[in-house]
Amino acid sequence: MLLKNIILSGLIFVCLVMFAGISFADGADSNVTVNNQPPGLPAPSLSENPVNLVPSGTKTIWCYATASDPNGGADITSASAVFWANTTTMGDPDNGANHYTVASCSLGTASGNDRPVNCSVNLQYYANNTGWTCNITVQDSGALTASNWQPFNINPSIALSLGSPLIEFGSVMPGSTSGTQNEVIANRGNDPMDVQVSGTNMVKPPSPPIPVNKIDWSLDPGMSGKSALSGSPYTITTFDLVEATDGGPSTKSIYWAVNVPTGTPFGTYTGTITITAQSS
Repeated sequence: MLLKNIILSGLIFVCLVMFAGISFADGADSNVTVNNQPPGLPAPSLSENPVNLVPSGTKTIWCYATASDPNGGADITSASAVFWANTTTMGDPDNGANHYTVASCSLGTASGNDRPVNCSVNLQYYANNTGWTCNITVQDSGALTASNWQPFNINPSIALSLGSPLIEFGSVMPGSTSGTQNEVIANRGNDPMDVQVSGTNMVKPPSPPIPVNKIDWSLDPGMSGKSALSGSPYTITTFDLVEATDGGPSTKSIYWAVNVPTGTPFGTYTGTITITAQSS
């Protein structure tokens, strides 16, 4: 019995201690400083490479990448880009032939640590046909930056426009030669060019035609060194019309005259003269 009482007393003592214990609670402030980390940027991609320009117009291309930031994609707040031909440098001034700056690129919706970046540029039709570079720079809210680049190429573009859709020789007596008319040719591509010329007979059915070889052309306003037009294309290899600049397209004239044969019936005769751009 004595041993049993001791055991019971011990159990009672433990229970009393458990119920009679006093509990205390308190709190402490905490803080941590998260350091700003620089963003990262992989090499961008191009929407088109090589690039085929639009004659007489502009061609929009996109240089794009997905930037990342250890502080979250939303921490990337701005992006810019520079496009330049390899004949210049990244820091050169802008012009339509070889250098473009995009001050503000489009930022997509952040997802986790990532944020898409898309930089578009409108390339002029005379942008140099050579190697180019696109460089994108992104910046975060703490002004830390990351840059990366991608090379690309612009293809040669050969195109022209005519100053007038009609060469008007006017009224000419049979057996006489018309006054000299000029057709202004503008280079609408990004490469020096020559031209090919050909034509058709001038006709007014049922009268006999004025043969195509009665039409003369020359690069001289006085018709010096003139040549007879042919139905087969002939390349004027000395035309050498350079590409355009920011100041506008380069131009050069071809001069024309027609010899009306004796005995040609009166009336209005029409034909076609074809002028085609050729790589110089």
